[in-house]
Amino acid sequence: MTIGENVRARREAKTLGKTALAELAGVGYSTLWSLEEGVTIRPHRCVLVALAGVLGCTVEDLLNGKPDILTDLPDIPERKPTPTRPPMVAETEQERYLLKEFRLMPQEAQHEFLMDLSGRNTKRFDRERLKGQGRLL
Repeated sequence: MTIGENVRARREAKTLGKTALAELAGVGYSTLWSLEEGVTIRPHRCVLVALAGVLGCTVEDLLNGKPDILTDLPDIPERKPTPTRPPMVAETEQERYLLKEFRLMPQEAQHEFLMDLSGRNTKRFDRERLKGQGRLL
């Protein structure tokens, strides 16, 4: 079985639709569709990790899974949105990619990135200014 066939078999065994699985795993619907239809044959590891987590298996199971192991799948835990992070809607594939990469960053890196965007990260500005003056190595 291909990776896409394994994902589809496990998704159907869990009685999940493509949209539901994509939302639970935090991947785009088109990413999941491409994988299941065989358009994508080498998905990113982060996609496989997210899908495996929701489907209750390992990445190895998705890569080399056999249909007979589908009967012992655990139930999907109910996923609740994080109260500190409002849901973000990404409309284009590029926005979905950037949002996914942002969510993979450690929380401190996310904070520093947002501060840079808003122009409030004066520590970075001061470090770069002092470095340019030769006062900071």
